[in-house]
Amino acid sequence: MWYSGKLWRITAIYPDGTVKMVTEEIVTGLYFGDTPDFETSWVKTWLNEDFLDTLYNYQNIIVTDNKWDLTADYGNGTYPTPYKTVTAEVGLLNPYEFHRSIEGINTDNKVEKYQKSYLNNQYDYWLSSACINNLDDTTCIRGVDANGNGGDLYGGSTNIVVNGVRPAVVLKANVSFSKGSGTKENPYILLNDKKPVRANDKLNERLSGEYVKVDNKNYRIVGIEENGTTKLTSIDYVRDGEGNVVLKKQGENGNHTYEAAVNSKNEDLWGAYLNNTWLTENLKKYLVNGTYYLGNPATLTDHGTIGINYKATVCKDPNTTDQIKNCEKTDKVWTGLVGLSRVGEMFNYPSDEDSKDSYDMLLITPFDEGEYYPAAYRKYARRIDSIFYNELLTAKPSITLNSDVRIVSGAGTKEKPYEIKCDTCG
Repeated sequence: MWYSGKLWRITAIYPDGTVKMVTEEIVTGLYFGDTPDFETSWVKTWLNEDFLDTLYNYQNIIVTDNKWDLTADYGNGTYPTPYKTVTAEVGLLNPYEFHRSIEGINTDNKVEKYQKSYLNNQYDYWLSSACINNLDDTTCIRGVDANGNGGDLYGGSTNIVVNGVRPAVVLKANVSFSKGSGTKENPYILLNDKKPVRANDKLNERLSGEYVKVDNKNYRIVGIEENGTTKLTSIDYVRDGEGNVVLKKQGENGNHTYEAAVNSKNEDLWGAYLNNTWLTENLKKYLVNGTYYLGNPATLTDHGTIGINYKATVCKDPNTTDQIKNCEKTDKVWTGLVGLSRVGEMFNYPSDEDSKDSYDMLLITPFDEGEYYPAAYRKYARRIDSIFYNELLTAKPSITLNSDVRIVSGAGTKEKPYEIKCDTCG
């Protein structure tokens, strides 16, 4: 199913006509929270604030009071009567639903079954249920291991391990769709979604997740900023003229922040390279300075441990109940033309363009006050972690487009990205 700039997988059709679906891809990487209780988790907050805001007309499309089953997994294949449900617009799949996806796969090899599941997208991601049926005595939450983990789901520590997030929603029974055949290449299209683009429409009237071609490179819309500019992130790593992944450092001794790297003019560093040699004149004419928040996400949890709360990257108070778009912002920012994604931002996961690429990907978020240890998405381990400033990593550039950019053609899909123009730019 194609909805709101994202591809979804149907997982269930219920007797009342409602339909559950989950995003085909990982949309971000997050620490789960202070405990394995989905109801109070950072993941639930992100899903029902930041992610929900990206869904077009969701009040008329999804069930906004859906009850999500948090039944814990005993680890022996049995599932007790649901002991707890949580009401929310957006949720996660639970272990039972993943186990259902391997039923009927004709092999006795459990690892092979897990790898053949249609819910295995080759990335680790969170499920909603605790490892045992006692939320007070554990920090263990279930997740899907893309490599099978011996043929079983694994348990990850909620405030130590970072996994991918695959949002799930339930469509209302009266929602209609047309076109398509229900395949990845030709998905169903929701009729209640945003109208198809017309030539000369402004790009800032479109949706997070849609694809845009700029200077012969493909990007995805991360979000529309309050000033009408459009933030994009590259769908692929930076590559050289022969298609090889480029590896560079975040910083050097004495210049270990992203801003220092930009100012250093040392093109062995990502900030300098992206804002000089990589930044072509044709691309530059579309760009305006973007604001990149550099808040330290390390947060002291109620249990006295250090957790990585995505809100702390943007908001001055990491425990605020305000949404990121409304909170008082941190004064730790960098303003410039080409940056990188931050922890908790949409589409900050590694590229799936080439499965042979297993490089760690730099994020702009620092993990300490001095930005000595930047954050990186470690693809091999499929988690976000702190790294040394002089490690060699790959990167996916983030840019902000002028509010006057308009669409010439395209459908905003991966196969047909928007082509753009800007008569007042440059």
